[in-house]
Amino acid sequence: MKSKKITLRDLPWIIVVIAAFLGAVYAIGTGIERAKADDTSEIDTLIDTFQETYSAKDASGLRALFYADAVVAMDATDGEEQSIVSLDEWIVNTRDYVFEENGHISDVLSNREIHVFRNIGYAVCDYNYQSDKKTAQGVDVLTFCKKRGTWKIVSLQWTGDEFTK
Repeated sequence: MKSKKITLRDLPWIIVVIAAFLGAVYAIGTGIERAKADDTSEIDTLIDTFQETYSAKDASGLRALFYADAVVAMDATDGEEQSIVSLDEWIVNTRDYVFEENGHISDVLSNREIHVFRNIGYAVCDYNYQSDKKTAQGVDVLTFCKKRGTWKIVSLQWTGDEFTK
């Protein structure tokens, strides 16, 4: 997958991700009441849909799970290179370099830790990825926002180790 270096142009996206994280940390520290458990289960279902849609190589279905201005942050193997890309860039790269080059993909997100505060939430998950060409394992962090009664993904970040088959 093609990646880019972080530039000043990326600063607004970095600020959004940091603000969402700090908001969650503030809410934890100040004892703000968490949303009902139903909201946690709604996010868990959204994560199920994400993993099923990714494994089915459905780029348009994947796009529908995110807000249009979502960002994706990736930490390459061994932490040597990081990149932050727009949702559109990630979808195109995923479609062209992952979905098109593999007959089979399995992306399983397990050991989910989900936290919800009012209309924002985040999840930390272990992932296990398998395709025709490689296997990988690591951690995904997703942030969510609920607008008009619907949860969608605001950002996706991951880091992990890849192994060629």
